[in-house]
Amino acid sequence: MDWLAFSAYVMLLGLDGGYSYDATLSVLFLSPAIASLAIALTSPFLGALTDALGNRKTPILVLVALNTLCVVLMPFKQELFWVAFWFTLSQILAQQARLCYDAQVPFIM
Repeated sequence: MDWLAFSAYVMLLGLDGGYSYDATLSVLFLSPAIASLAIALTSPFLGALTDALGNRKTPILVLVALNTLCVVLMPFKQELFWVAFWFTLSQILAQQARLCYDAQVPFIM
């Protein structure tokens, strides 16, 4: 999910849900920060795991499927916490799938 769509969705959801403007902004800016931290901490381990396994297509397919599931589940629970949770998890999974794809590129060329 794109950041622009997520930011507008969170702002509308938070303010309509009775949260203050400051609380809504906090959730809006904490979600990508938490996702970036999780990506930075888990990427070396995932890279080492895919190098050890030698199979990079299967993790890409699994991560993309889970990412799609997170995006699909996002509108079903119209609460600020759950939308931020699914967005954060979706960002983590998308970047991990990109990591596996980038590791596969040297073998394609």
